[in-house]
Amino acid sequence: MKAVKHQNDVGDDHPLSGKSGSDLNASKLSSRVHLLVWGPLRLALGVVQMVFAGAAFVSLLLTGLTYGALTCAAIAGVATLASRALYHRRSGHR
Repeated sequence: MKAVKHQNDVGDDHPLSGKSGSDLNASKLSSRVHLLVWGPLRLALGVVQMVFAGAAFVSLLLTGLTYGALTCAAIAGVATLASRALYHRRSGHR
């Protein structure tokens, strides 16, 4: 199987890179910092969405339409809206 270098792993020795080694290292570092900061936040929002949506569903089944079910649904909705506001242009596909 042929080894393929990812586009971001291309060094300054590549004729099509157009970037110096320091520019490449800075862009790699900034993307890693970006992932370290935004990754856990995105994960936490996803967990909040799933937990509170499940809790709202179970509460709705067991107790009917109560303030507990509505509160859980509202919290899941706020987490969903926050996630959409923060990540609507960041699809993860590069």
